[in-house]
Amino acid sequence: MLKNVEKFDDSMTLYYGPQLYHTLRHPAHIKCMTHFTSNIGENFVSHYRLGTQDQLGVWTLKSVERGAKCENQRFNITGEVKAFLFIPKHRAYMCFCSDLVMRMYTDVHSNCTESWSQQCLTTVRCMAYNRETDDVYVGGVGVLQKWKISGAEWVIDIKVDTRNKQLMAVTYEGIYVVNYETMKQTHHLENRHGNSLRCCCFYKDREYFITGGGDGAIKVWNAVVFTQVHVFYGHHDVITALQTHKTDPLLFSSSLDGSVQIWRMDNFSKFMRLDLGDKIYSMKLIGDEEFYCQTENQIKIYSLNQFYNLFAPVESSVYKLQLSSGVKGHPSRIIASTEDGSVRLFSPVTGATLTIIYPMPTFQVGLVMNLKSNESKKRILIMRKKCSKINLNLIYLVKQR
Repeated sequence: MLKNVEKFDDSMTLYYGPQLYHTLRHPAHIKCMTHFTSNIGENFVSHYRLGTQDQLGVWTLKSVERGAKCENQRFNITGEVKAFLFIPKHRAYMCFCSDLVMRMYTDVHSNCTESWSQQCLTTVRCMAYNRETDDVYVGGVGVLQKWKISGAEWVIDIKVDTRNKQLMAVTYEGIYVVNYETMKQTHHLENRHGNSLRCCCFYKDREYFITGGGDGAIKVWNAVVFTQVHVFYGHHDVITALQTHKTDPLLFSSSLDGSVQIWRMDNFSKFMRLDLGDKIYSMKLIGDEEFYCQTENQIKIYSLNQFYNLFAPVESSVYKLQLSSGVKGHPSRIIASTEDGSVRLFSPVTGATLTIIYPMPTFQVGLVMNLKSNESKKRILIMRKKCSKINLNLIYLVKQR
């Protein structure tokens, strides 16, 4: 096998991290892009300039599975697009161009033809669409639609919070919270990053609002009273995108340092890191099992490769793990010896931590463990390598569970 490297079968290896499924290559630098899901598949739309001609490139994937059919179409448009989004109800692209004109283009079935245009008085940096009210919110220099932002700050990101009926307008210097029914400001959160703010997202399970800064830090805030809850450190360049998983307690972040990092929102720990090697300008989840990253000339689509599910979070490395089957009506338990010298009991059904035996002076890592259930004395017998044993009476803890 080693002598014939060219014959090595890569399909025999199993990598636990994200798997690259598709790469959408572009003939020129990607200036901006958007993604949306339709009834025919996943759609990736990007803008780039080929020579002197501005174009929209539309990639349609029938599915995000490996080997799925991909269709690519190109359309010539008028104007260099700076920001745009797709409005599914009207099946149209709303684009802001460098000549300060807002243009509306039809979808690919109508060959992306221009259907409407309007001169703007200021530069637009970002847009967001509210499906419930069918409104498009535009952020620019000193303006968020009808609501004026003092100091002519640049609105660089907008998030719609339909649960609390509010908008989060992110500027380089702070976050403005606006009620989208009255278009009145309700809160203002000053920038507490070491550099300017760049992006934000929501984690609805615990009412968290998350911000990413130019300093590479990710900060978690309470979305109701706007107090800081936690800070994630790991990136060493500008944070370009933040996304939370719909079902799992995971936060995805991308950065100009060329990495995508995945963080756990239940215990605030780092879960996984993916290095692309190129600067990542945007990132977004596609459903529950895939995500894409946009680099300078490519759009890369990854599968999360989730052939496993999280059973139980443990704050220390697990050295020994054993299932103790229940006898005479007593429930089964999973017992784990961890690096910090503690012993933990888990429910084999829910994964919940039932008991933690804290480290003892005579307890060392690397034990051969066994769990014995005695009808009269419900005890844990922990066998050490030298055949000595430690008896731990947990009758009261067990009864409480």
